[in-house]
Amino acid sequence: MRLLFLDLNLGYVNPTRTLVPAMLRSCGDVVAYGPGYQSGAVLGKGIQAFYDAHGPFDFVIGNDLSIFQYRNIADDPTRLKHFRLDFDRQSLRAMRDIGEWFRRHQGRKIALLFECDAFNVSRDQIATLKDVAGWYVVVWDKRLMESVRDSQDLVHEPYAEKANDNFFEFITDHESRIIAMPHFVSEAEFTWGSLADRRPVWDVPGASYYYRKLARETLGRSGLLGRRFPWMQTYALLARAGLRPYSRALLLTLYAAQFARAIEQSRYCYTCGSAQRMHIRKHFEIPARGAVLVTAPVNGLAAMGFLDGINCFVRSPHELIALHHDLEKDPERAQAVATAGRDLVWSTHRVSSRGHQLRASLDAIRQDAFGGCIWENGCWSVRSH
Repeated sequence: MRLLFLDLNLGYVNPTRTLVPAMLRSCGDVVAYGPGYQSGAVLGKGIQAFYDAHGPFDFVIGNDLSIFQYRNIADDPTRLKHFRLDFDRQSLRAMRDIGEWFRRHQGRKIALLFECDAFNVSRDQIATLKDVAGWYVVVWDKRLMESVRDSQDLVHEPYAEKANDNFFEFITDHESRIIAMPHFVSEAEFTWGSLADRRPVWDVPGASYYYRKLARETLGRSGLLGRRFPWMQTYALLARAGLRPYSRALLLTLYAAQFARAIEQSRYCYTCGSAQRMHIRKHFEIPARGAVLVTAPVNGLAAMGFLDGINCFVRSPHELIALHHDLEKDPERAQAVATAGRDLVWSTHRVSSRGHQLRASLDAIRQDAFGGCIWENGCWSVRSH
């Protein structure tokens, strides 16, 4: 199977972006086209010339940047200020050609929307997908998130006023075209040490979504929150000063290292997917790095294989202190849950797993037998057309 991947070769604080090419390569023969993947001379000839020279391809694959954002990127490179660019910025002009060609192309097309803010997708962006013939979308399905209208705590999130159900309604109405894939991690993100060698403290990594903020406050008052350098605040200050920390390779490496180290030094980690009960990458990063995953309620958690008390704990922030004391009294139980969580992610939610799942989906599409995907008890399968 031959795949043409349209993207920009960018570094980013979220590792998923840099893992996508590896995931695609475990699925088929991949040729990448776009700034950073091809020289300025090649890009200058246009994507149609490239396709004619290197095609045909079974599928053309785009993403949020090459399908939705291409005009903005071509016209205003500063929109990529939070990314690391290792190529000539003049190459960004090719994005307009790439985006417009993707819409015109008559073959089978895949939209990878791992980086898309599901709560803030515009109607114009939805229309773009609907206008593209032969499209399928790789993203989580409706069971793995909550609609805005059903989210009782959404009012507490900083993005509440901008949130909409455009994307939720889209994936609900087009379930037979959705290749349902949660986030994933690489083999290099796993650690194998025991909880006994870690500090008996908690880490609450990432941005201050509502449940995480409450968790930090609760754990902090009890002295159970591990100390960490205020990286996010520091990087925010650097960004406001115009120093663009996320575009610098060294600072990105330091950020990733401290993020991983904080998890690996803590026995327990709490996370959430915002008040909309979505899964996020941290639901896989935390158990992969050997800590006990404790999470706010998440839609579709059991479908992805996460079971309360077996390989994770589902708790509200006010329940964390009691859980901490229970687990400290029973370290064997804590270790068993941490180990089971790591085993689940290793067996089902790695790069290679997603590659195999995508390959099975694309094979079914080529055979006109694809009707969507099913996640049940940690097992993935294609729904018959």
